[in-house]
Amino acid sequence: MIAQNSITQGIYKRRPQSNSTRVDLTQIFAAWSDITKTALQQFFVLAEEVTSIFVPVATRIEQAKLARLAIKELADLKENWDGYGAAPISEQTRDNALRFVNLIEAAPYGLPAPEICPNPNGTISFEWETHGLKPILKSEILGTAVL
Repeated sequence: MIAQNSITQGIYKRRPQSNSTRVDLTQIFAAWSDITKTALQQFFVLAEEVTSIFVPVATRIEQAKLARLAIKELADLKENWDGYGAAPISEQTRDNALRFVNLIEAAPYGLPAPEICPNPNGTISFEWETHGLKPILKSEILGTAVL
């Protein structure tokens, strides 16, 4: 109420004009607008690409079953399975990989099945790719951790 009365009664005083240089920001804002527009376009392309990989629940369940079978087959690999001294997949690594598949299966919005392959160091890799064949996520499962 006091501020309102001060303004209406003419007591409000203007600050003196600054001696600073005025800058025309029109070009800066135009460039920023172009950058923002480009960034938003790229975001929407990426968002469309990411959402296009989500799969229905029934498909996800079937893919999880196939992934579990693949992991169990990988766990049967013996030492030197690649002919170059590769380590076998341990039971703990197999169990961790199976738990990881359970997490993938339960993920909201449904992730597609990853490509699953053994590594010579005794780990199991899970890889997802976009339609452009660029890896978007790669995870290695060990007996003790996820890399």
